[in-house]
Parts: sequence; C-alpha cells; structure tokens
Amino acid sequence: KILLGYFRLATERLQNLSCVNVDGPADLSSHRSLIVNAQLSSLEDALSGNSHANSSSIDRDAVQNVLREIGLGDFSHVDFGSNSETIDEGEQREKLIDAMDETNEAARVAFF
Repeated sequence: KILLGYFRLATERLQNLSCVNVDGPADLSSHRSLIVNAQLSSLEDALSGNSHANSSSIDRDAVQNVLREIGLGDFSHVDFGSNSETIDEGEQREKLIDAMDETNEAARVAFF
C-alpha cells in the first residue's frame, strides 16, 4: 500500500515537472534536484499517509532500501500481506512493477 502510494504520488509530481524548460547545465542541475525532491517528498507523503492510517510508523530508509531492491527485481522484503481478501502475491508484484515502470518513465520524461 505504501509502495503503490509512493509510485502514484511520484508519477504525478514527475509528470508535472516534465513541463519545465531547462536552459543550460546550471539549470539542468537545478532541474535534477527538483526531480529528486519530488521523489523524496512523495515518499514522505506516502509514509505520512500510512502513519495516519496505522499506529505503527515505518522507517523511511527501510522503504528506500525496498524501493532500490524492487528496482533490481528483488521483492524478498516486500510485505504483500496475509489477508485472504487481497489479490495474490503475483498480481501485487505485477502492480508494483507496472507502477515502478510508470514512475521511471515519468522521471525520464521530466529529466529531458
């Protein structure tokens, strides 16, 4: 839930950045910072939304590590939940991959 929330927020913010014009190397560096800040603020907002829904807080660094692992194709630290009403793990994994791909594409478009 947190990961999908992060990907949704990050994609929206990155798509908004793709409309910004970049002129020269100094502006490019500034634009790169905007992209990173959009991703970090999306993570903070996703975690904040989760902490309001649950009493337990989740460490930002732990989530960042899981995001890196997902990017490498490692889903071993993703908690897919054990609720029998949820969709199966394979479907959840596919949703995460699709969301990650969409966010990565939005980042590429925002960068150029």
